[in-house]
Amino acid sequence: MVPEFPRIDEEVEVTELEEYSGGSAANYTVGVARLGIRVGFIGKIGNDAYGQKLKTDFLREKVDISQLKIANTHSGTCLIPIDLNGNRQIFSFRGANAILEPEDIDDTYIKQAELLYITSPPIEVATFAAELAQENKVLLSYDPGGKVIRKGLQFIEPVLYNTNIFLPSKSELALLFPQSKEPKAAALHLIETYDIQIVAAKLGAQGSLIVTKDDAIHVKGFKVPVVDTTGAGDSFAAAFTVGIYKQWDLLRCAQFANAAGAIKVMRMGARTALPTLKEIKTFLAKNKNNKQYNK
Repeated sequence: MVPEFPRIDEEVEVTELEEYSGGSAANYTVGVARLGIRVGFIGKIGNDAYGQKLKTDFLREKVDISQLKIANTHSGTCLIPIDLNGNRQIFSFRGANAILEPEDIDDTYIKQAELLYITSPPIEVATFAAELAQENKVLLSYDPGGKVIRKGLQFIEPVLYNTNIFLPSKSELALLFPQSKEPKAAALHLIETYDIQIVAAKLGAQGSLIVTKDDAIHVKGFKVPVVDTTGAGDSFAAAFTVGIYKQWDLLRCAQFANAAGAIKVMRMGARTALPTLKEIKTFLAKNKNNKQYNK
């Protein structure tokens, strides 16, 4: 925690320092597990203390780690300063995640899945897994994050062509389509070009925009005090795809996901603050009047 972000060549005092397990894909996986769905993690960690902690945390959350590889290097690490308003900056070191290879992936593990969620592994791994999912009629959701999206639309196209559900933020859509003033227009372009079935755009405090080729709904966000936004997108994605897995309608999926994101931002930590199914149900029950949406 910092009182403010420093400018170039400035120094600020860190007022609080805490250590959490994290990583977008790992956060998503734990988020799904806390919602009562059987889930496994495919990835690579280092043979260091951070890697051991990640492994221990997965086991505690009842995540299947049979596809977790260990490399003789450092685990991926992020430094995330957060100011007094809950704003953040992220400095990431990919570590072992950067050397995950297609050869590390067990084809059978993906073939027998019902849904595969991909974040930001090396693009050749993402492409391999996405193609394998489509070949075996496994529903694919893709949420590469800003760091990957900044490399451009062409860079992620091999995955997009195999994607069923795309989960960008509003700012990430703007990066992909700088000439498009509206997230809906950008989402429709993705749907028409890559035959994506659902674009679920995360709008932060404004909620979410769910777009298909036939419809678009803006589901308003919940007004809550913001402590830490880190992991909010992962919480949203976990809840939204769980709704899809349960065959809910898109409005219900979005309301459920918005609630998951709202609960997360009210608490510190990307992983520890992820909500349980009971917490989301309780939150929604207390916010019954926040079900308005716009077509």
